[in-house]
Amino acid sequence: MFESYHGPRDTFALHDKRAIQLQADGIYHPRSNRSAISTFTPYEDVTHVAGTSRAIWLGTRRSVYVIPRKMFANETGPEDFARALFAILANRPGGDVQLAQMAEVDALARNPAPVITTWIFVAICIAVFALHLAVGERIWNVGYFSLPFVQDGDLWRLVTGNLLHGVPQFPLHMVLNLFALTALGNLVERVLGPARTACIMGLAGVAAMAAGGVAAPSALVGSSGIVFGLAAACLWLELYCTERLPAWLRIPRRSMFFFLGVNGILMLAIPFVSASAHIGGFLAGFVGTALLTGLDIGRARPGTAIRGLAALVAAITVAAVGAAGFVAFANPHFQADFNRRLAGLPNVSPFDLNDRAWTIAIDPDSSDQDRQAALEMAQRAVLETNRASPQILDTLAEILFQLGHPELAAETIREAIARAPRDSYYREQLRRFIGERGDRPDDSPFRRFEREEPRREWVPGPGLTV
Repeated sequence: MFESYHGPRDTFALHDKRAIQLQADGIYHPRSNRSAISTFTPYEDVTHVAGTSRAIWLGTRRSVYVIPRKMFANETGPEDFARALFAILANRPGGDVQLAQMAEVDALARNPAPVITTWIFVAICIAVFALHLAVGERIWNVGYFSLPFVQDGDLWRLVTGNLLHGVPQFPLHMVLNLFALTALGNLVERVLGPARTACIMGLAGVAAMAAGGVAAPSALVGSSGIVFGLAAACLWLELYCTERLPAWLRIPRRSMFFFLGVNGILMLAIPFVSASAHIGGFLAGFVGTALLTGLDIGRARPGTAIRGLAALVAAITVAAVGAAGFVAFANPHFQADFNRRLAGLPNVSPFDLNDRAWTIAIDPDSSDQDRQAALEMAQRAVLETNRASPQILDTLAEILFQLGHPELAAETIREAIARAPRDSYYREQLRRFIGERGDRPDDSPFRRFEREEPRREWVPGPGLTV
């Protein structure tokens, strides 16, 4: 808290010809450091004022406003403004109660809860990413979320799907998720503490995977569901615990609503982003924060029930990772067993079947047994898409060719050519199948993505991302 104010002053000049004005019933101040618009805050709406080395944070019932120190024309302007504001509040009816509440908020601001859960989760994601990069597809196959696999007994995938991120050679998916998770996790955990944060993250992660799996049977990976759960926790705290939040642990509401709006548009516009997983994580985070927190924030130690639930979340996470690791590495025939399961498992997305079949087809170390499983997958994918996808037809043709059936391969690739006559890749494949070309034409994952006709349900690469 700033020291008492010792002199009258009601206008505090800023460098851009604007000013902060303390008037009879409230404050006129900039809406943000980038906006030329000023806004009015009644004195009774002020919830907290905090000074840092870079800015003054003005917390109100409507939002939080950040005024950088460099905006003030006078070097002591931030302190002068805060002291004048406190002097006015002290002389208003009910001001002593308001200042006492601000003092309680100050106590939480000076002693925020440690950030433990967030950093542990980030470290686990990075470790899983490094293992995926080192070991390869075995990590992906044992860990990605798939509702058919969960229904077949792989319950750990509800957890491990949150820890995997996209193609390991292209880490942007993980970097973006962990950047957002770190920022939001720090805000939530400093207020609610590690135990409540662990419960919220665990609930959001499971809900995101479950919602994504119910909406679409495709493979699902990524921690965006947890990110949205933490965003919902921030929103709940902002809406219902405004007067108990330190100003510097809040997000301006305009920025928060803008973030949620942009992400809502993106998750509907990008076909390989699971909107249902994001929504599931968000709803779970919002409801979970309400149930776990109520209006009681800033407690040094949560109750026994919450600590027990947090311990259960940690135990489930360890058990899930351990189970996945045991299945992946204790069985020397894991990949072959996985291929057989996928080929015969009901309700698997045809695009997941196609992706796995193609991975086997282009792997020079694949056995004939693997290729037979890939043939079953590709045939199922072709039938379940009504032979409409040239990319899936190409996968089937490739496997038929490798199994010694060039005539069937040529017949199949002609169907792909009929559906995508302008794509030279399929014509080159036909030349290869009839003996006019010796090598497979270039077919990077990005070219395969570009060739496919846009479809809302289509999943590029290994699966949906969140």
